[in-house]
Amino acid sequence: MMRLDPPRKPGAGPLREPDPDEDEFFLMHLQVLESLYFKDGSPVHAMDAIIFAYDAGIVPPTWAMDWLVPAFREYTDAEGQVELPHLLGLGSQGKGRAPPVRKFFADAQRRYKAQLVHILTVAFSVPIQDAAVMVWARENGVEDDPDGRRAGWLAEQYSRKWRKEFDKEAREGIDVTEMYVGHERSPEWRKEFIESFPSELLPPGLK
Repeated sequence: MMRLDPPRKPGAGPLREPDPDEDEFFLMHLQVLESLYFKDGSPVHAMDAIIFAYDAGIVPPTWAMDWLVPAFREYTDAEGQVELPHLLGLGSQGKGRAPPVRKFFADAQRRYKAQLVHILTVAFSVPIQDAAVMVWARENGVEDDPDGRRAGWLAEQYSRKWRKEFDKEAREGIDVTEMYVGHERSPEWRKEFIESFPSELLPPGLK
């Protein structure tokens, strides 16, 4: 899951309507979350969108509020006599089973890293193994994987599972590469995307 650092502090002022130019990156990420929400129905995509928009200082998207407000309304109308996590779709799915939000967080982290590998390989022609090394170093630090095993695992997971998943999603209209660095994104944003990775790991053609 993507987080903005530092997070927005309460009392920082009113949230504003997003600007298509100034908030290009924020809107792009919210578009991806919206597509995933309507694809699999996971409420945590909506929760993630509200947090992300709040930290960006912009008004959360309507589709995410459409998930949140009815649950809050039902909870207050019932004077707290119903379980709020259940209303939000975040409660346990049965005795002995972990809440879906816990599994989502783990899945979301794996997906996000694989998504970055996909963008690097498809949009920038970076070899899969090199892309995995770049992604792991950016997300976890170069020192976290001195022998390259974790990046190797990421490359394997991408090749065996995620590449097919992203290709399938693209055919269904959710093309993460196009959304993040496609023709509608500015050259400046593509440059910023590449520069977000450790410079010493960039292939010669991207330096």
